[in-house]
Amino acid sequence: MTVQAQTQWFEHARIYTGYEVIEEASLLVENSKIAGIYRKGDPMPVLSETCIRVDARDLQLIPGMIDLHVHGGGGGDVMSGDHTQLAAMCDFHAAHGTTSLLATTMSASRERILHALKGVAGYNRQQTNTGARIIGVHLEGPFLHPARTGAQNPAHLRQPNLAECQHYAEASDHQLKLLTIAPELQGAEDVIRWAVDAGITVSIGHSDATHVQMLEAIHWGASQVTHLFNGMRPLHHRDPGVAGTALMHDALCTELICDGIHIHPHLIPWVMAQKPKDKVVCITDCISVAGLTDGTYTLGGLAVELENQIVRLKIDDGEETPEEVTNGTHRESNKRKGSKEGNLAGSTLTMHQALRNTLSYTNLPLEAVIPYFTINAAKQAKVDQTKGSLEIGKDADIVILDHAGNIAATYVEGKRVFAAQNFLSVHSSKSL
Repeated sequence: MTVQAQTQWFEHARIYTGYEVIEEASLLVENSKIAGIYRKGDPMPVLSETCIRVDARDLQLIPGMIDLHVHGGGGGDVMSGDHTQLAAMCDFHAAHGTTSLLATTMSASRERILHALKGVAGYNRQQTNTGARIIGVHLEGPFLHPARTGAQNPAHLRQPNLAECQHYAEASDHQLKLLTIAPELQGAEDVIRWAVDAGITVSIGHSDATHVQMLEAIHWGASQVTHLFNGMRPLHHRDPGVAGTALMHDALCTELICDGIHIHPHLIPWVMAQKPKDKVVCITDCISVAGLTDGTYTLGGLAVELENQIVRLKIDDGEETPEEVTNGTHRESNKRKGSKEGNLAGSTLTMHQALRNTLSYTNLPLEAVIPYFTINAAKQAKVDQTKGSLEIGKDADIVILDHAGNIAATYVEGKRVFAAQNFLSVHSSKSL
C-alpha cells in the first residue's frame, strides 16, 4: 500500500508494545495514530516522498509514560493556573519520557482550586502545548484527614462536600479523572458514590481510615490508593489500616513513588509481587521545583527546602510538624529540627528516573516493568482505548530509548516534542 503524507516510519527497532517485545520491527505513524507495526519479513508499505524515516537500529521504542500524579516541574506549578507555567511543566516532563499526565492540585481555598482548574481547562482548549499532554485533572485535596497531611496545607483541609466537588468538575471542563479523598470523613460516601457514577476514579489518600472504613470505601466504589505508605494509617497487626488494606485487596490499585526516598527500595519488588500485575501504578508526585537549583520555595502556601533533589517542608527548630500537632503523637523520632528534617513535600522525580530505579530495585526486564508506567495508568484514568500501549489505532505516544536506556526522543500523538542532541542528525531522514 502507499502511505499518504504526514507519515513517519520507524525502522529496525526493538519495539516494546506493552504486551510483547518485537525485534527488528518497524512502526508506521500516520497523522497522530499508530497505523501499522511490522515484523521482520512482513510486506512493507510503500512510503511517500514526504514520509519522515527514523533509523531506529540500536534503539528501543516503548509506549509513552503516563503520570497520574504530578503537581509541576521545570518551575511550572499546576496551582498557578498560568498557561506559561503549565507549558513549562509539560515540556519538562516530556524531556523525561512522560507523554500524558494528570495535572494534580493541592489543598487550597475553594477560589484558588477553581482558578487552577479553569487555567488547566483553558490551556487544554488551546491545543497548542508542545510537551506532554494534560489528559485530565487529579484533585488531591482538600478532602483529606488532618492527621495525615503530609505536605498538604492543614489550614485548607475540610470535610467532603458534594456540591463543592461538582463545582470543581465543572470548572475543569469535566476533565476530573482522579479524586483523592479520606473516606473516613463525614460526607465522603456521597462524594465517592457520585464520583464513581460520573466515571471518576476514586483514590484513598491522606487518610487515617481503619480497615473497616477502608472496606466501606471499596464498597462505595473506591479503586485506588494514593502514594502507598505515605500520608496514611500504616499497617498494624491489629488493624491493617490504609496501607495493609491496599496490599490485601485486589480491588485497589496502588500508586508507588519509586525514588528510593518515599519507599525503601526493597519494598518495591515486594509490593509488586503482592499485587496483581495491573494493580500497581508508578507515579512521580513531582512538584514545581524539579529541575531547579537548591533553595527555599513555596508549595501550597508552605515553605519547602530543596536540597540534593529532596524536598521537605521547612520547619523551624524545635517546631513539630502539622501532622504531629493534629495527631497528638509527639514522638521524638518525628520531631523535625531545621528545614532538612521536615515532612517530605512531593518529589523531584521524573518518570524516566522512576523507570530506571524500578529496573534496579526489582531486577525485572524492561518489558515486565513497562505496564506499571503506561497501560495500568491509562486504565485508571480511563484512557486505555487510545493510550498506554503501542497498538494500531492508538495515539502515537512513543518514547525512544538509546542502547544505554537514555531518552533519545519523545513523541506525543505523532508529534516529536523532545529530541536528545544529535538524535535527528543521526537517525532521521526523508524517505527516498
